[in-house]
Amino acid sequence: MKRNQFLTKLTQEAQLQAKIYSHTVVPKQLEPVASFIGNHTWKALLIISGLMALLQEVRPL
Repeated sequence: MKRNQFLTKLTQEAQLQAKIYSHTVVPKQLEPVASFIGNHTWKALLIISGLMALLQEVRPL
């Protein structure tokens, strides 16, 4: 009985994961940017903060 319950639960989880993997959060055109941010988080934050500081120097609020 436990084995059947386990297999049923495992099948449900597999279906849920397949559903999650089939749904994309980021459009195809933005995948390289999202991949860069995911792989190089600190570099991306450095670039963004540098651009924001530069923009604030050029045009103060």
